Amino acid sequence: MDPRLRLPAFYVENILSHETSVREFPCTLARNSYLSYSCATQDPVTTIHFRKALPQGADLIFVLAGRDYRKHYGLQLFKLGLAPRLLFSVSRFEIRRFSRLPLPIPLDLLKLAADVPPPQRQFFVLFERSSVGASYVRPRRFGTLTEIEALWRWLQDHPGVQSIVLISSHSHLRRIRLCCKFLLRGALQIYLTSPTDQPSQSRDGNRLAAVLLEALKILAYGVVLAQVVRGQLR
Repeated sequence: MDPRLRLPAFYVENILSHETSVREFPCTLARNSYLSYSCATQDPVTTIHFRKALPQGADLIFVLAGRDYRKHYGLQLFKLGLAPRLLFSVSRFEIRRFSRLPLPIPLDLLKLAADVPPPQRQFFVLFERSSVGASYVRPRRFGTLTEIEALWRWLQDHPGVQSIVLISSHSHLRRIRLCCKFLLRGALQIYLTSPTDQPSQSRDGNRLAAVLLEALKILAYGVVLAQVVRGQLR
């Protein structure tokens, strides 16, 4: 059996590690629904810092779509000067309330999205210095995979961005790290973090259900990514 087909072991082996580097595999992946890149042993390695202390400075703060407390945390770090760029991922159900946030520059995202059918609405919104811009992201079935792949394509257009503080909910960071390992490459420094004051499940039953659901999502994402790679290696 081709040893390259044992890719899921890479995911299982590293799922509990706290700081890892993306391994390079001797393969070339053609364009598909989620990723398009080449693996080469001589390529620079992306380092993922999992729940470590934030750097004194970064090139970008990236906030995944979801709960508003993520966005408030990103805005707080941006206001403190952690990075000169703040990039939000905004899904269809967030567009209306996004404009009500204390944004550095006012933006009527609902107006910009008016010509896009609601099921197809997802955007990246970038704040940089005194400017703001929005770009369209085509939504797909697996939201986090879509966001990290879209981030990778955004990074290709912004080669000066090498260090990224990536914000999401605490319980989602392991799944996001998995996506980053598969989809991001190059000499990147990725800092996965979450707000310390985020809401928690008030009941033990709800907390257990959330943990089990996230574990199933991690497993599903690992299977999807492994199948994509296997399909390209056949």
